Amino acid sequence: MTIVPINQSVGVLAAFSGGRCSPVRFTWNRRTYTVDCLNGCWIDRHGAAPTWNFSVQVGEETYYLRLLAATMEWWLEKVVTA
Repeated sequence: MTIVPINQSVGVLAAFSGGRCSPVRFTWNRRTYTVDCLNGCWIDRHGAAPTWNFSVQVGEETYYLRLLAATMEWWLEKVVTA
């Protein structure tokens, strides 16, 4: 297993339903990734606005996405590869 830190802004298409948010697909380095599975979601409440964190599965790789509520900006934090 290899953990690769990324920390880059990404474009994300997300579904909002029943007070929940789920990333559906995201674009990073001109490539679009379709989310196969949402592994988990948690909220950090440090500072003035919360940050939503998502672990998503795309094939054999796990991507960690972050939504900054204050700016509504998405970030790709890291990738875990097999």
